[in-house]
Amino acid sequence: VKEGSVLVQLTSKDGKTVMDSRMMTADGTLNFINLSAGEYGLSAIYDLNNNKKWDSGSFIDKRQPETIVYKSSSITVKAGWENKAEWNIGEKQDDKPQSKPEEINPFGK
Repeated sequence: VKEGSVLVQLTSKDGKTVMDSRMMTADGTLNFINLSAGEYGLSAIYDLNNNKKWDSGSFIDKRQPETIVYKSSSITVKAGWENKAEWNIGEKQDDKPQSKPEEINPFGK
């Protein structure tokens, strides 16, 4: 990311943010700890102004909305296990636009 930062959000099946994180290790690893068992989705917001939230665009200011990308498959977390998932957020997930969460559903609905 040339400017700003990336905010990675872990979401529940109903799309609510369970946890978000900016704390990446030097190799780009994120750790979400103490998660309940279940299925989760991941999204990444390119937070250009570092305000820790997604900003819509402005027609008047000629500013595009901040980009959001979604992991195209869900992550299954098992109780009592260390769970690992890999996601290169720089790779396009599919041919669908990446700005509307309802179009990319990692839970298969």
